Amino acid sequence: MIRAITAQTSEIDEADLAVVNLLAQLELGQNLLRYSVGLVFCHMGSLDDGLIHALAQALPFPLTGISVPLTSSQTDKSGFSLLTLTVLTSNDVVFSVGLSEPLTGDDGTLAKRLGEVTSAGHGGQRPKLGLLFGPANKLGRQADLIIDQLSSALPGCPLFGGLCGDFTVDTTLPGIIFGGDSYPDSYSLVLLYGLVRPRFDIITIPERRALKRRAFISKSEGNIISEVNGIPITDYLIKMGVLQQDKLLPIQAPFLVTDSAARTRIMMLERIESDSRAVFSRQIPPNSTLGLAGFDETDVMRTAKELTEALKWERFDFCLISNCLTRNIMLGLNYLAEFNQFKADLGLQPYVAFYGGGEICPVLEDDEETVNRFHNLALASCRF
Repeated sequence: MIRAITAQTSEIDEADLAVVNLLAQLELGQNLLRYSVGLVFCHMGSLDDGLIHALAQALPFPLTGISVPLTSSQTDKSGFSLLTLTVLTSNDVVFSVGLSEPLTGDDGTLAKRLGEVTSAGHGGQRPKLGLLFGPANKLGRQADLIIDQLSSALPGCPLFGGLCGDFTVDTTLPGIIFGGDSYPDSYSLVLLYGLVRPRFDIITIPERRALKRRAFISKSEGNIISEVNGIPITDYLIKMGVLQQDKLLPIQAPFLVTDSAARTRIMMLERIESDSRAVFSRQIPPNSTLGLAGFDETDVMRTAKELTEALKWERFDFCLISNCLTRNIMLGLNYLAEFNQFKADLGLQPYVAFYGGGEICPVLEDDEETVNRFHNLALASCRF
């Protein structure tokens, strides 16, 4: 059994006051069990003025997490929070926490070492779940590579989590929290050992929302597309209205990439290189087609309701909900609508929801094998 204790605050400008407030909500003296870990989801402003450092110093267990613009939980009083801290504590589940070295591009050995270091000292036991948090996806296929390498280092261990994000396009911000410090280029990992039976949901925009004028990807490498239909990718993007004067539109559009086996992946167009190549958030399968996806506030709320309808009939010790930041952008002035839906349907069940820059969740492949995957524009949940 895992007990989840959650505290929230939006008073992130006064570090000392925020720490006192959070500790008072947690009531650690009467709630802590034998093993514990702290998960923090906070606005990047929390990384200033020593708040995270002071919080880590005040907690008698490891602390990790990511910077995100908005969070919510069952403890909400005002609809959202700028900092949510959840303590997972148990007498029979052990938590092991690790931080990767700074990423160097495609060097997947760093992920392998993270898995090995974090899992060391557990007598050959296999972890039942890994909570994985990463920086902004500025290296393109970084998230795909890290997840694949970690899956090899931790066979049979499902991975769930997300990437840091914010309403800015600046991907150099320090987003990973480990201890009392923050890091711009590292991944953090929490492994859970013991009586843990995680369950997952992953919901994305359906293929029927793909717009017309799909194109065959005629030249690509990794996560970079050079040509579609034998013409430069930039010409195609201009015709689709996504690119203007070599600049992407302010709201990045999601794309649907369908491989030769009719499997579809949603991915985001990250940037246009100086040589007119388009960098996407995930690796491009060979012999694929590319199409622009369309969605609106109705799609966001319909899928949110689909998730909560499934969750509200379950009972769990804790549920973590990883949500794409673009979904929040599409809500416009109604930006708290999803959080309000979670609150209404999940009630007082222990959960934390956050918006981020990419979602990590296992999926069931066609061969009935469960595989860890990186997602875009997804709504994912992990409960145990």
